[in-house]
Amino acid sequence: MSLGKIPEEKAELYERSSWRVVGELKNDLVVLTTDDPDAPEIFSEPEHLIKPLKRLAKKHTAYWILFLIMFLLSRVGSPFIYTMLGMDTFVGGVLDIGTAYYILLLLMAVLLLLEFIVHLRRCRHLKKLIKQIERGGELPTGERYKAKSKIGAVLIPLTIPVIVLWFVHLAVPMGFTSLHGTNDLSGLPFPTMQEINTDEYNYYVEGLKKLDGAGLADISERQDLLAPTIIEFSQDSSWFENLTGKGENSFEYNVRYYEMRFEKDAKEAVDRMIYDYEHFDAEDYHQRARALAESISKNFEEYEISYDGYTPTYDIRDLSRDGVEIKLVNEKYGYGEDDTRQHLIMRFGCKYIDVSYSGSSDLGEYTDLYIAKLKA
Repeated sequence: MSLGKIPEEKAELYERSSWRVVGELKNDLVVLTTDDPDAPEIFSEPEHLIKPLKRLAKKHTAYWILFLIMFLLSRVGSPFIYTMLGMDTFVGGVLDIGTAYYILLLLMAVLLLLEFIVHLRRCRHLKKLIKQIERGGELPTGERYKAKSKIGAVLIPLTIPVIVLWFVHLAVPMGFTSLHGTNDLSGLPFPTMQEINTDEYNYYVEGLKKLDGAGLADISERQDLLAPTIIEFSQDSSWFENLTGKGENSFEYNVRYYEMRFEKDAKEAVDRMIYDYEHFDAEDYHQRARALAESISKNFEEYEISYDGYTPTYDIRDLSRDGVEIKLVNEKYGYGEDDTRQHLIMRFGCKYIDVSYSGSSDLGEYTDLYIAKLKA
């Protein structure tokens, strides 16, 4: 096997010396064979070997740089970023992606890393070989590289498919949950507005009649390897208030319910949420809110938004009882009298629930109902 394309005049010379060309591999390698054990050695001129070797080294250099960049930019690092930024737990970040999909991301990351290592080693080996030839040294016989060549024989042909796979994974939506309308509110492991505030629920039902095909709630249910049941639920009167205007029974009610496979993951998620409320960073909040207002005003000319500088406050009450961890958080997020929101966080064993509610009821009065649903 030789390197590089053979000049025609030399091909004829080699054929007269009992060598013949039997094939080429990607314009980089030319395979020659002979049946004559006494045939003279060919392609011993350093000048002829060095040029294609340098071309191969450059190609492997480009590949190892590319695979390193792709590894660093792969989505496999998202849960780690969430954790470092304090946005979520690692398990929470994996659940947003989907555990099965994240396992595939890990496998892809391993492939990217192996491709990076193989191409880097090939590049270093070729550069060493070039120097050896330039100094007049003998070519290695290859025995030392037998095991490495077997790994390369598997990974090198996968170079282009792995690159294509990386671009495909960027196009796959990640962390997006699609809710759909439903009229079936039975069997849910948490109460709906019908059970919490009848006046607000009736107002909601009447308003939905103005929207063709609207359900009594929007819901998403899915399963995950780390959480057998995940439910996201929403009843929000703003759906029709954009058409009718805001009424006195206006409300927003959003629920996230998780039944985790391991209790420690449920506890870690609840502890993370409570910690964020207890250690609210007002300075960071002001910076992000101001930046968001400026970004909207700059990129959407029809909106002119100014930040009012209000600092949200959070009053946390511990209502734990009957073996259920319960925290009720009252949030004041604006200067207006109605600029309030309640957050009810509850955990029973592997199950936990995160409720966000803006309305006239006090969720603290309905904890018995939530406990009964959690324990059912």
